[in-house]
Amino acid sequence: MISKERWKELREKAINQNQMLSSGSTNERKSMQERIAAAKRLAYKCCPNCSLRLEVSIQAQNKRDQLCRLKEVGESFGSNLVVENSQVKKVEPIPVTSIESQSAATKNLNKILQLLEDDKVFIIGVWGAGGDDKSTLVKNLNNELLKTAASSSKLSLGVVVWVEVPKWPIDIRKVQARIAKRLKLEVDNEESAVSSASKICERLKQERSFLLILDDVWEAIDLNDVGVPQPEAPARSKVVITARSLEVCRKMKTDTEMNVSTLDEDYLGNSLSKMREMLPIWNIFNHWQRKLEESVMVYL
Repeated sequence: MISKERWKELREKAINQNQMLSSGSTNERKSMQERIAAAKRLAYKCCPNCSLRLEVSIQAQNKRDQLCRLKEVGESFGSNLVVENSQVKKVEPIPVTSIESQSAATKNLNKILQLLEDDKVFIIGVWGAGGDDKSTLVKNLNNELLKTAASSSKLSLGVVVWVEVPKWPIDIRKVQARIAKRLKLEVDNEESAVSSASKICERLKQERSFLLILDDVWEAIDLNDVGVPQPEAPARSKVVITARSLEVCRKMKTDTEMNVSTLDEDYLGNSLSKMREMLPIWNIFNHWQRKLEESVMVYL
């Protein structure tokens, strides 16, 4: 055990050495720097890659710190935006009657497909009276994109969302809920429509492009209220709406509209052909009808 006197002696010696180092001459400091440099050179000879290893180690530590910070940010972000399943299908097939045998409907489908490739078109309106099979058309569009998305670069959409819009009066919250369900995005029923719109908007922006199909719109909807991102040039993302009136389409600021006829061209053509075939018989019937009327008039 060190005695009190010895401890005091060592302490005073250390203080004196420290004072000598701090107040030493230039030559002494220079000599010390030279010894330090010599020690570094010796260390380098023993381990030539020490400097490189130290630099790489520092970079690795910085990267690790960055990853930890990103993880923390991601966890905090996920507290407000919960994705149930990150694997969202690009296109979900919808059960619907095929329109391949209907020339008019097929023509309308091809027209919409062409509009989807037009970078100047963002909102497409499909309108017509009730019973015009507008829903059948856009459901077939959804299923067609399941086949064409892989083969056409312009139609390689990130995600296709088809939702049926609730009947009048339209509830924006219900529209948002159906879109969120398709995107496997959880929105709180108690939060405001503005908050839900913000989440949907951010989710859609994550896709390189999207197609939103709003089916059976009875009155105009503000897409901003729903959460649809504003179009960018070129407009790779699209919105297709179906409505019973042209007025609804134009109130939603559609870039182009197309009317869907209730009469199929093949059906109309066949009907006219049959009428032409029946015309001679009809003329004969009219001839004998007039003869009969003339005979009756004679007896009267």
